[in-house]
Amino acid sequence: MDELRLGFTPAGRGSIDTGAWLRNWQLGQVLRAQVVDTSQAGTVLLRIANHQVSASTNVFLQRGAWLNLQVTGLAPEPTVRVLESPPRSAELTSPLERQTQMLLPRQGPVLGPLLTLLNPAQRVNLLSLLGVSGGDVDPALNALLWQGPPRSPEALQKALLQSGLFFESDLFRQGAQAAVATDLKALLFRLLARIAAARGDSTAVAQLPAAASQLAGLQGEVEGALAALSLNQLAASQQHQQQDAWIWVFHVPFTLRDEMHRLSITLRREAGEAGEDAPEREWKALLQLDLPRLGALEIEVFLRGVRVSAVFYSGRMSSVLSLQRALGKLEAVLRQHNFEVGVLRAHHGERERGSQSEPAGTGFRHSV
Repeated sequence: MDELRLGFTPAGRGSIDTGAWLRNWQLGQVLRAQVVDTSQAGTVLLRIANHQVSASTNVFLQRGAWLNLQVTGLAPEPTVRVLESPPRSAELTSPLERQTQMLLPRQGPVLGPLLTLLNPAQRVNLLSLLGVSGGDVDPALNALLWQGPPRSPEALQKALLQSGLFFESDLFRQGAQAAVATDLKALLFRLLARIAAARGDSTAVAQLPAAASQLAGLQGEVEGALAALSLNQLAASQQHQQQDAWIWVFHVPFTLRDEMHRLSITLRREAGEAGEDAPEREWKALLQLDLPRLGALEIEVFLRGVRVSAVFYSGRMSSVLSLQRALGKLEAVLRQHNFEVGVLRAHHGERERGSQSEPAGTGFRHSV
């Protein structure tokens, strides 16, 4: 899997516009880039949406080449992976590339519309404009919003299945009624239809001066979320057809103290070596979330067969110490489920970009 580590160009270092632009990226977002320049030191210069950024890579990239990139990491600096992309001259003959090019400029945060609908400052007006008298805008919303992050394997599996990534395949396998009940993508489509109906009701919209603007803003957020989900699906489908290694990106919404939060999960299955059976391949997961008491967390999980290791990263020393005290309980739970426990560690600081192997080295480690 070709992965690039991005950074500022020397001329653009410290640029407020470029820095803010990079910070607004989302996991799973797909970007279009052109290789502007290359060097023998493993650094390339990319142009992405009129910004120039440098990238570190050990893969040769030809000057002038066009790339489709998917965001796989955000901090301390963004990382992206290269998606398979046809030559520039072949774009018009590829339905997949045409669809990708159409969706690229429209993508936005996947959970943005839900945050807007749950925002107390906007909720009442929006529900009124959408014709909702009390309750939620869609009956599936409560089923999608977990009370706290999923705490069991069954709950996590259900949350991933509802994330929108499998919507069309569920339609094919289960039929429309079963598939759309609590799927995020289906909910967004229903919300988009409700917004279209509300905007078509000129009498209702005219009652509030800002009504049209509010509905148009919400529609843009929904369309952006649907574009991001669709690009994620296209990337997953494309890699499934073209390579042995897989990667999926999921966004799971949950609530704590009546506020919505997000659990982002990047799940990878590494390419197998010659003669290696699928059960022996390594799976890697990166979990990212922000909790009221612990703050921002990243968790790397490594699984090969029944052997599992995990590293927790936090910028707060108090959170690291709390996690360290809980590692013994985590080990006991893993052993109860017949896992062989490798490394369990809480690390103070940011995760090293591009770490691809089972953890070792410094940190607050639970000896097992």
